[in-house]
Amino acid sequence: MLGRNFTINPDTLEVVTERTIKSNAKKLFKNYTDPLLIPKWWGEETLRTSVDLQNLQEGGSWRFLQTTPDNTSFAWSGIYQEITQPTKIVSTFVLEPQPGHVYIGTALFNELPDGTTHLTETIKFLNPEDLHQMVDMDMEQKTAERLDRFALIAENH
Repeated sequence: MLGRNFTINPDTLEVVTERTIKSNAKKLFKNYTDPLLIPKWWGEETLRTSVDLQNLQEGGSWRFLQTTPDNTSFAWSGIYQEITQPTKIVSTFVLEPQPGHVYIGTALFNELPDGTTHLTETIKFLNPEDLHQMVDMDMEQKTAERLDRFALIAENH
């Protein structure tokens, strides 16, 4: 794993995470969207994740189920707004137990001349309360752990 960065932008209501990974953009894009690999890196490590639905096309839906160690389940879901393979994914996402709190996530895969790829994830919040709530739930640490797992899969898969 190479460089990484986590930035909170309260003025634009965005959280931006950047990571450079030893892999090309095509492979990263595939790993980022592969229903068999998503459960290995998406979400918190203490949760079991499964892909319930993934219609990887603009206007298509996605839904990931997560289960806690005490077997409580909940889901994240959204709609793909833009997909440009292998460089960009934009989708909405919502934690289903909290309807009305919709976020917009963008993942950019910028392949560098040395064969590594700079991954930039941006989450756009619609209000300051949602931004602060997510940040207060240790978002930086959880995001770092999630992307550490993603990078290891990408570099070894």
